Amino acid sequence: MKLGYEIDRLIAEKVMGWTSDGYLYHDMITGDMCSINEFRPSEDLEDAWLIVEKISYGNTELIFDLELRYKGFWAYFTDGKSDDYSSEQEKTAPLAICVAALKATGVNIEEEVI
Repeated sequence: MKLGYEIDRLIAEKVMGWTSDGYLYHDMITGDMCSINEFRPSEDLEDAWLIVEKISYGNTELIFDLELRYKGFWAYFTDGKSDDYSSEQEKTAPLAICVAALKATGVNIEEEVI
Protein backbone atom coordinates (compact mmCIF):
# COMPACT_ATOMS: atom_id res chain seq x y z
CA MET A 1 0.00 0.00 0.00
CA LYS A 2 1.23 3.47 -0.87
CA LEU A 3 2.35 5.41 2.20
CA GLY A 4 2.33 9.10 2.54
CA TYR A 5 0.36 12.07 1.43
CA GLU A 6 -2.44 10.35 -0.51
CA ILE A 7 -3.43 7.97 2.30
CA ASP A 8 -3.14 10.77 4.86
CA ARG A 9 -5.26 13.06 2.67
CA LEU A 10 -7.96 10.41 2.29
CA ILE A 11 -8.04 9.86 6.05
CA ALA A 12 -8.29 13.60 6.74
CA GLU A 13 -11.10 14.16 4.24
CA LYS A 14 -13.09 10.90 4.21
CA VAL A 15 -12.70 9.65 7.78
CA MET A 16 -12.02 12.74 9.88
CA GLY A 17 -14.34 14.96 7.82
CA TRP A 18 -11.79 17.75 7.52
CA THR A 19 -11.41 20.18 4.62
CA SER A 20 -8.14 21.45 3.19
CA ASP A 21 -6.95 24.72 1.74
CA GLY A 22 -3.76 23.11 0.45
CA TYR A 23 -1.75 24.03 3.54
CA LEU A 24 -3.98 23.28 6.52
CA TYR A 25 -6.67 20.78 7.43
CA HIS A 26 -9.74 22.43 8.97
CA ASP A 27 -12.18 20.74 11.33
CA MET A 28 -15.34 22.69 10.57
CA ILE A 29 -17.07 21.42 13.74
CA THR A 30 -14.43 22.38 16.31
CA GLY A 31 -12.64 25.07 14.34
CA ASP A 32 -9.32 23.31 14.92
CA MET A 33 -6.63 23.39 12.27
CA CYS A 34 -3.41 21.50 11.67
CA SER A 35 -0.73 21.61 9.01
CA ILE A 36 -1.02 19.07 6.22
CA ASN A 37 2.63 18.21 6.91
CA GLU A 38 1.94 17.51 10.59
CA PHE A 39 -0.98 15.06 10.25
CA ARG A 40 0.66 11.76 9.26
CA PRO A 41 -1.62 8.93 10.40
CA SER A 42 -0.11 6.42 7.97
CA GLU A 43 3.21 6.79 9.80
CA ASP A 44 2.42 8.14 13.28
CA LEU A 45 0.56 5.91 15.76
CA GLU A 46 -0.69 8.89 17.78
CA ASP A 47 -2.35 10.35 14.66
CA ALA A 48 -3.65 6.91 13.67
CA TRP A 49 -5.31 6.52 17.07
CA LEU A 50 -7.31 9.70 16.38
CA ILE A 51 -8.95 7.71 13.57
CA VAL A 52 -10.04 4.95 15.94
CA GLU A 53 -11.48 7.55 18.31
CA LYS A 54 -13.30 9.34 15.48
CA ILE A 55 -14.89 6.19 14.06
CA SER A 56 -15.86 4.84 17.47
CA TYR A 57 -17.26 8.12 18.87
CA GLY A 58 -20.92 7.54 19.64
CA ASN A 59 -20.85 4.04 18.16
CA THR A 60 -21.17 1.72 21.14
CA GLU A 61 -21.47 -1.32 18.86
CA LEU A 62 -18.11 -0.86 17.14
CA ILE A 63 -15.35 -3.32 17.85
CA PHE A 64 -11.78 -2.38 17.00
CA ASP A 65 -8.90 -4.82 17.19
CA LEU A 66 -5.23 -4.51 16.32
CA GLU A 67 -3.13 -7.67 16.18
CA LEU A 68 0.55 -8.30 15.58
CA ARG A 69 1.04 -11.43 13.53
CA TYR A 70 4.12 -12.95 11.99
CA LYS A 71 3.72 -11.03 8.71
CA GLY A 72 2.66 -7.67 10.10
CA PHE A 73 -0.20 -5.87 11.78
CA TRP A 74 -3.90 -6.56 11.26
CA ALA A 75 -6.47 -3.87 12.07
CA TYR A 76 -10.19 -4.71 12.25
CA PHE A 77 -13.36 -2.65 12.53
CA THR A 78 -16.63 -4.57 12.97
CA ASP A 79 -20.08 -4.09 14.45
CA GLY A 80 -19.83 -7.45 16.22
CA LYS A 81 -23.20 -8.57 14.89
CA SER A 82 -22.32 -9.80 11.44
CA ASP A 83 -19.46 -11.04 9.35
CA ASP A 84 -19.27 -7.60 7.76
CA TYR A 85 -16.01 -6.04 8.86
CA SER A 86 -13.03 -4.26 7.43
CA SER A 87 -9.58 -5.59 7.99
CA GLU A 88 -6.17 -4.95 6.61
CA GLN A 89 -2.71 -6.39 7.01
CA GLU A 90 0.20 -3.99 6.64
CA LYS A 91 3.81 -3.76 7.78
CA THR A 92 3.06 -1.06 10.37
CA ALA A 93 0.23 -0.56 12.85
CA PRO A 94 -0.55 3.02 11.73
CA LEU A 95 -0.91 2.01 8.09
CA ALA A 96 -3.09 -1.00 8.97
CA ILE A 97 -5.40 1.27 10.99
CA CYS A 98 -5.60 3.79 8.12
CA VAL A 99 -6.47 1.27 5.42
CA ALA A 100 -8.99 -0.59 7.60
CA ALA A 101 -10.64 2.73 8.54
CA LEU A 102 -10.92 3.76 4.90
CA LYS A 103 -12.52 0.41 4.07
CA ALA A 104 -14.87 0.71 7.06
CA THR A 105 -16.09 4.09 5.83
CA GLY A 106 -16.67 2.79 2.30
CA VAL A 107 -13.70 4.40 0.56
CA ASN A 108 -12.37 2.51 -2.45
CA ILE A 109 -8.69 3.24 -2.07
CA GLU A 110 -7.72 2.09 -5.56
CA GLU A 111 -10.16 4.58 -7.11
CA GLU A 112 -9.13 7.44 -4.84
CA VAL A 113 -5.33 7.12 -5.03
CA ILE A 114 -3.99 8.18 -8.40
